Order: sequence, then C-alpha cells, then structure tokens
Amino acid sequence: MKELIILGNGLSRVRCPYDKEVWGTNGTYRFAKRLDEVFVFDNEVEEIEKYQKELGFGIWASHRYPDIKVKVYPIEQVMERFDTDYFTDTVCYMLALALMDGYERLSLYGVDMPIEGEYGDGKAGVEHWVGRARGMGVQVLNTKMSSVCKSKDGLIYGFWEDRGFSQEELRKSNLELLEAGNVPGKGH
Repeated sequence: MKELIILGNGLSRVRCPYDKEVWGTNGTYRFAKRLDEVFVFDNEVEEIEKYQKELGFGIWASHRYPDIKVKVYPIEQVMERFDTDYFTDTVCYMLALALMDGYERLSLYGVDMPIEGEYGDGKAGVEHWVGRARGMGVQVLNTKMSSVCKSKDGLIYGFWEDRGFSQEELRKSNLELLEAGNVPGKGH
C-alpha cells in the first residue's frame, strides 16, 4: 500500500511517527525529525534553503526561484484532472498531488485546522480534498485533535441524544456560553 504522512504546524504534529514518506507544509522544516518534501506557497523559500541542505528534502513551490532549486507545482494538470480550482490552503495542494500520485493511505498530523484564526478559512478546502480522497477509495487518517471533518461542537447534527446529550443539556450548555460571552463566530 502506498502511504504518505502530510505534516502541518498544528499541535497534533507531536504525534507524527515519521514511519513513512513525509510531506510538510511551510515551517515544518523547523521542527520535523525528517521530511521528504516541503510545500512552500508563501514567501519562505529563501529561509528554507539552509534547512534543505541539512535535512535533504525537496521543495515544491508555486513558481521558480532564480537561485533555489524547487519543483514547480503542476497546478494546471491538477486543476484539469480534478476539474476544480478550489485550493484554500497549502494542505489542499498536497492532498491533490498525493491523489494524482496514487497514494492509498494518507495520515494527517498537525493538520488541526482550528475554526478560529487563519486556519478556519482553509478548513473547508481541506475537508473538500479529504472528501475527494475518500470518494476515490483513499483511506484518510487524522488525529483526534484535528477539527477537520468535524462540527464545531464535535456532535453529529440531529443525533445528540443518541450520543448521550439531552436537548435540555444542550440548551443549558448554550445558555452558559451565551452568558459567558462565548458566542461562536464572535471572535472568541
């Protein structure tokens, strides 16, 4: 089975076993035990060069750089293959390329995508690509710490009581959140 670890910067990165090929997002080169490829779609390529020499990984980027050896991401081929241009985050590009390359199992570490902050905007795109992967029969494993493919409260809509939560408990919990000022979507 062709397996791959996709490593992000989230807290669950500490659980990464590094026991198969590892592709990292921007910044993972600062802490990773080892990396095979790093995907840099921000402007960090110059900083990465010193780590690349030490760790020996390949760099994928959105365009060429005059003095740094990079692999240019095949965006046109990826968009044509999947008939979409829906990429909200570096992890989306990584998942799409992994699907094109025929990986059968993808393990996500550090791809926590908390709803608040910068990762909240990218969460939907990552979920889109995880769904595409699963639809193609690819096994996608994720950590419990991740919010990818999970609701804000971790519950399955409409089946709260089946999961041990009564409607009264949910109402009480929601009132407590409102009274404390912790209203989802209000910057808390």
